[in-house]
Amino acid sequence: NQRLPEITRHPTSSRLTMNPRRPPTTPSQGFTLVELMITVAIASILLAIGVPSFLNAINSSRLNGAANELLNDLMFARTSAISQGQRVVVCSSNNQTNCTATSWATGWVVFDDLNRNGSVDAGETVMRAHQALPNTLVATPSGVGTAVAFLPSGMVNGIAGNIEFCLPTTQPPENIRRIVIAAPAGRVRTEQDHSVVPGVCP
Repeated sequence: NQRLPEITRHPTSSRLTMNPRRPPTTPSQGFTLVELMITVAIASILLAIGVPSFLNAINSSRLNGAANELLNDLMFARTSAISQGQRVVVCSSNNQTNCTATSWATGWVVFDDLNRNGSVDAGETVMRAHQALPNTLVATPSGVGTAVAFLPSGMVNGIAGNIEFCLPTTQPPENIRRIVIAAPAGRVRTEQDHSVVPGVCP
């Protein structure tokens, strides 16, 4: 026989209410120990694969960014020298106002060198200034020293050389970006150095 629903009376009224019996609920079940161990193992594998790739991408971006920023300022200096018909210098600087540093990693400035003495003097304009690079980045010049001067012809006043930006890491293995300055034409470009030992900075 079918069981009839219970009838109860509301405590504050004379209304009768119907309270049908609810079906029993099934208790929820969590992860078993085996399932949890499998999940942790899969997560560990994904991290082992993903973290090195992520570090490679981050470090490559930092290297490329630093090299391209100096490359752009060198190209700007060359173009300015040609368009203004005067000598323009890019030099390392730790105060972003004058040629006061021995390392490109401390930053650099671009200025019109009207009296051709390689220093920012009264009446000469600092056209661009770049702040110091992150501490982990190493910048090493070869041939060009700590200053590059462009003549009104666009040529370089000096010998050819390069400036290398390096991160002491094996992620990526190609941890050096080199800016090559061709003399006497004054053209500049970037390239990777595949000959060095990964993780080592010159």
